[in-house]
Amino acid sequence: MEFVISLLERLGQAVISLLLNPFYYISILIVLLQMRRLIFFERKLYHSRMHTMIGDGIRVVLWGLAAGLTGSLLMGVVGAYLQPQVILYLWVGALLLSFIRVRFLCFAYVIGLLGIFHGAFQLVPGMDQTADWYAWVAPISELHMPSLLALVGIVHIVEAILVRIQGSRLSTPVFVEGKRGKLVGSYQFQGLWPVPLLLLVPTTGGQALPLTPLFGDESLWSGGWMFLALPVMIGFTNMTTSKQPEQKARRSSGQLLAYGVIVTALAAASEWLPILIIPVSLITIVLHEVIIWIERRDEDVRSPLYVHTEQGLTVLAVLPHSVAKTMGIQPGETIHKVNSQTVRTKEELHQALRLNPAFTRLEVIDRNGERRFVQSALFDGEHHQLGIILCPDEDAEFYIQTKRFRMFRGLRSTLGKHRDVNGQQDGQTISG
Repeated sequence: MEFVISLLERLGQAVISLLLNPFYYISILIVLLQMRRLIFFERKLYHSRMHTMIGDGIRVVLWGLAAGLTGSLLMGVVGAYLQPQVILYLWVGALLLSFIRVRFLCFAYVIGLLGIFHGAFQLVPGMDQTADWYAWVAPISELHMPSLLALVGIVHIVEAILVRIQGSRLSTPVFVEGKRGKLVGSYQFQGLWPVPLLLLVPTTGGQALPLTPLFGDESLWSGGWMFLALPVMIGFTNMTTSKQPEQKARRSSGQLLAYGVIVTALAAASEWLPILIIPVSLITIVLHEVIIWIERRDEDVRSPLYVHTEQGLTVLAVLPHSVAKTMGIQPGETIHKVNSQTVRTKEELHQALRLNPAFTRLEVIDRNGERRFVQSALFDGEHHQLGIILCPDEDAEFYIQTKRFRMFRGLRSTLGKHRDVNGQQDGQTISG
């Protein structure tokens, strides 16, 4: 009973510390600004929107809280602990790496590099501790690298859960320039979650933990402990032209989960065998790059899914609360006939819809090649295309082009107009 009371007191103190932490509110503000930018992007591209800033923003914040609880429990079981200077190293290092490429804004790269430096310093014999430069090296040599490597793994496990649950919801249909210069439909994933972690920290002059965590011996935790509130941002960005959003989210989630489990297991191994610090740190970086390469390769070898065919007009997306949504039309399906008229262009679609302004009947070819008929009454104020966002044709006004993103160039618009292309992020995973 005494331990339960002590646990609740420490949790209360950590929650208050979190609520007073300005970085948590900054992270929420960043999420809302990102959502606002996404909505502007959608309106610019197809004159409507699929997301709402308030509704989607609240869901993102709540899922971030749930993810923070999950990550905190995992970190508590492992017993990973961080020194105060680690937070400075992580954020400064991530910021510096982001100037090279935005996908390096990830703890996997920063912690991997810290582990390599840490292991190298441990292997250098007879280091002159009186030298001026040693003051800069000493803090890195004192880091508890297994805990940092475990942080990488657990953050990616949490990210995998978020992507699996919310990934497809945060996808946006876009027009991109394909490999042969033809415009094709695509889905861009851009998710940001403010995730508050409560980490165990060993202290002195307090009550000992009843159970010894995986990391650290009994003497480390017998002197006392507390919770440290650590707000982090988890970000995910990806792009697909060959899969449904749900399929892409499941695939990315599975890869992130496998990566997180492997890195966490290797971090535990490095706790028992410190000689593994450098190899595990290298694996943390290399395996992250391998996942990105696999994602790129998979998209390169597949044919675009969201292109018009001889059978009709291919659906890229369906607006929420629209007639098309009510009729059950799905992305990737083909509109073959409208009011018994074959349609192969947007102009033919509009003409066929005007044949009966109060009612419409569609012949749809689903993703398995099977035909079905759907129908609905129409009312004033309905979307002029029933809420269907079609794949692009050569007359598309705006599109984007995937190219390498760098920090300052990325501050420009992401939209191209009439083949005048500006910068856009890598269509790859950014986590941590």
